[in-house]
Amino acid sequence: PQPNQKYFESDVYQQLHFNFKPEKVVWVEYESFKIGNITVPKLVSNKMLKSDRIHIEVNLEERIKFILKDYSYLLDNKELLLKYLDKLKRLAGKKKVEEWSEMVVKEENETLVRDLVNEYYDKCYRIPRGEALKVFPVPDGLITDHGSLLQSSLLKDIIQLGNDYL
Repeated sequence: PQPNQKYFESDVYQQLHFNFKPEKVVWVEYESFKIGNITVPKLVSNKMLKSDRIHIEVNLEERIKFILKDYSYLLDNKELLLKYLDKLKRLAGKKKVEEWSEMVVKEENETLVRDLVNEYYDKCYRIPRGEALKVFPVPDGLITDHGSLLQSSLLKDIIQLGNDYL
C-alpha cells in the first residue's frame, strides 16, 4: 500500500529538513517522477535532475538474478502480478502484455523478468541523464549478496566519493 500524496510530500519534507544532515551527500535513485500512484514533489524531482550523479552498471544476468530474488513476493502472487502487468498495456502494448501474462501462468519467471527488463524497463528508464561524476561497475554476485555488498569496496568507494565531493 502507498501513502496518499499529501502524506508522502509531508514525509519527504520531514526527512529533508529535519533528518538529513546538510554536510552529508544524499544518494538517491532517480528512475521517474512517479512512484506507483504518487508523484515525487516537483522541487525534489527538479533538484534530483539537476544534481551531479553517479552511474552504477550491473550486467543483465546479475540484474535478472537480483529481480528474481527481490521481487519473489510478487512473482509468487500470480493474480497481483497479472493485475500489474495489465496496467502496462498502454505503454507496452496489448500483445506484449498477453505474452508476459502467459509467462506468469506458465511460471516462466526468469524468461518473464528477462523480457520485462529488455522490452520494457530498459527502454523506459535505462538512459542515464547527464554526465556521471563516476561510473561504478558492480562485480558479479555482489548485488545478490547483501552481506558482501555492505562490506564491499564498491560501497566504500561510493561513500568516499560522497565525502570527497563535499
